[in-house]
Amino acid sequence: MTEKDRQRMESLEAKIHALSKEMNELKQKSYPNFEQLETDKSLVQTYN
Repeated sequence: MTEKDRQRMESLEAKIHALSKEMNELKQKSYPNFEQLETDKSLVQTYN
């Protein structure tokens, strides 16, 4: 892997993390009982 590829991968991982965080915040607004929703928890774990 070249340095450019490594930097691109790190950038994409940072974007995924930011999007996952944003999605979690939106879900918490949609579902007050977000923590109890097992399907959403597993989905979040998939993207974290």
